[in-house]
Amino acid sequence: MTQQITPTEADVRRQLAADPNNGLLACQLGELLRLRGDLPNAEVQARNVVRLLPESPEAQRLLGLVFGQSHRNAAAEAHLRRAAELTPPDGVLLASLGINLSGQGRYDEASEFFRQAVGLEPQNARFLLAWANSAELNQECDRAEELIAQAERIHPGMIEAVLVKSDVLARRKQHAEALALLDANRAAGESNRAQATVFGLRRARMLDKLGRYDEAFAACDAAKRHLRERQGGRYERDQAAKFFERFKRFFIRQRAELLPRASLRAEESQPLFVIGFPRSGTTLTEQILASHSQVVSGGELFVIDRVCAASQDVLAGPLNYPECLIEAWMGDRQWASDILRDLYLQEAQAHGIPRQGPRFFTDKTPFNGPHLGLISLLFPHSPIVHLLRHPLDSVLSSFFTQMNHGYGMACDLATVAEHYVRVADLIDHYREQLDLNYCAVRYEDIVADQEGQTRRLLDFTGLDWEGSCLEFHQHASGVRTASYAQVTEKLYTRSVGRYRHYRRQLEPIIPILRPVIERLGYTIED
Repeated sequence: MTQQITPTEADVRRQLAADPNNGLLACQLGELLRLRGDLPNAEVQARNVVRLLPESPEAQRLLGLVFGQSHRNAAAEAHLRRAAELTPPDGVLLASLGINLSGQGRYDEASEFFRQAVGLEPQNARFLLAWANSAELNQECDRAEELIAQAERIHPGMIEAVLVKSDVLARRKQHAEALALLDANRAAGESNRAQATVFGLRRARMLDKLGRYDEAFAACDAAKRHLRERQGGRYERDQAAKFFERFKRFFIRQRAELLPRASLRAEESQPLFVIGFPRSGTTLTEQILASHSQVVSGGELFVIDRVCAASQDVLAGPLNYPECLIEAWMGDRQWASDILRDLYLQEAQAHGIPRQGPRFFTDKTPFNGPHLGLISLLFPHSPIVHLLRHPLDSVLSSFFTQMNHGYGMACDLATVAEHYVRVADLIDHYREQLDLNYCAVRYEDIVADQEGQTRRLLDFTGLDWEGSCLEFHQHASGVRTASYAQVTEKLYTRSVGRYRHYRRQLEPIIPILRPVIERLGYTIED
């Protein structure tokens, strides 16, 4: 039998150059780009394929998957559903729809698609595990365990099954049992190139929960070392430095006062921005606010980045963002802020945000903070809630978490600290140079006085008091961040001052963070 040779990206590009309107080749290139994580260029190819072959299920599926990986779940759903309409029942496509809907917190609908996918391919263990993961997120632990057991009978020894089962055990607060499971499969988990980082961080989390702090830090450090050495993870320091410096140079008061602000579309739901360094309490605060009848949870929308990318085309000038915004000084570009505002609202709608009805929708996208300059132009009336937490706690928790944003900052403890300082300095710059509708809230204060701080938040946003905001854990849904398990519980204090358990390991980064720690009014305790 002749072995099938998978074409390389170079091969496909060479063929596509000779036949640029070949939709099948464009689809093939888009899939190769998607699989290696080059989502911007994968999207270019996927959009082109849909233009060329709008009735192709492969084209619709590709664009749906690219949108999904780019955190545009509502847009992804539209294309995945269209692909399903254009092809006979397909298990992979149905499972993709299940994963998409689960990502939107629509667990009952997701379950139906997983059921159909498994019905078509009852021996597909990965479908069962995806379904189990969705059930765990929906706190259906018994159902998740049944699905994991089915998957393991079909395909024993899957590391993915171990990881999902450990999540279920952790959800049940059975941290010792979760660690025992991970340790029993440690050799396989750490040798799995694709899953070793996730596996190591899962062990670190369980060790931390059990109070075995030195072992927890060592496990986390080893997982991040694997990420750097075997998966090429690294902090893009030069790019980050240039990014933050450009924004500081551009957004100064003299220039900002000349830039036109967008008008308020009072008839539409408005964004309520919840900003803060990762692991600072943004998910908790968003869920408190979203428990109000006039606020809907938007979660991590990743919309501002796309508005930034579109700004150069809208302003039709020779400069890149943010410098292109000076084109708004021109008489024929003075409505650019309104156009970009509408683009943001349209993109939010594509994420399932209602255009009318609730007064606000939350946007807690990581690192929206660096774009406060643009936000102040597009939504000058929108509340900006800034979550602060002890910098050592935020940096430590980010280090213990798997995350891809922030120029790869989470690959190493020192680079998390370095990036934290860059973000904090830029936000301080914005507060000095811009007029922001801004309110800083400490995570520690919310934990110590939930009702008092909730009342303060509602007063700031102009919302009437509703006691439901104190019962946020009963309303939390669709939370897919690292904090998802915590916001389904009542408020607890165990994360306050977590850094004290790791005081020795954090010693090298204290000189990096000390100026910000002191500026924010925190102290360092032994």
